[in-house]
Amino acid sequence: MERFRSAALAGIAVVGVLVAAGCGTSTRDTAAARPRVADSTSPAAAAKPTPSVPHGPLPISGRCTTAELSITPASRRTVTGLDVEQFLATDTGDVACSLDGSPVLTPYGPLTATSTTVSDIAASQQDFDGDDEGDTTVSIDLQPGQAAAFDLAWWPASTVVCEQATGFGFRAPDDPDWNTTHRVAYKFGPMCDGLFYVSTLRPPTR
Repeated sequence: MERFRSAALAGIAVVGVLVAAGCGTSTRDTAAARPRVADSTSPAAAAKPTPSVPHGPLPISGRCTTAELSITPASRRTVTGLDVEQFLATDTGDVACSLDGSPVLTPYGPLTATSTTVSDIAASQQDFDGDDEGDTTVSIDLQPGQAAAFDLAWWPASTVVCEQATGFGFRAPDDPDWNTTHRVAYKFGPMCDGLFYVSTLRPPTR
């Protein structure tokens, strides 16, 4: 009986060893299951993204033309009886350009109080220092999307004569094409005494 028990225990030990050997993972299998790490000398490891270099300012192509500029009102105020609006002239082109001097403006409005037809108003453009806001001889370089500013001023009341101005035509300084103008809608209200005032272009202040 003791002999059979010893033989049985020996058989169980052999089976256990065989089962352990069959179910275990060999050293070769374990190495194959490990995640691969790229060699520092391999092409995959050597390939690194090239950092992007930001573009610098575009070179100035010349004077801004009327067609390259978009005109929008920025702020309205009153200076010693004059109504003053600052307008922004924004470079909407794909190139950089420069501005120097005052734009040429032509106010327009309805022919009569009940008319829907508009006509140029008989008013003269005069120089205006823009409430003395800075150098009046500066040249402005505009990158695409950047803006310069100019002030437009007028008398809103008078005992002489007033016309209802509802907009103006805009032409960039020194634009050789006299036939190219922007029609800018803007509610001046009364524009009196046949005069309006325009400053030189300068960096925006408001």
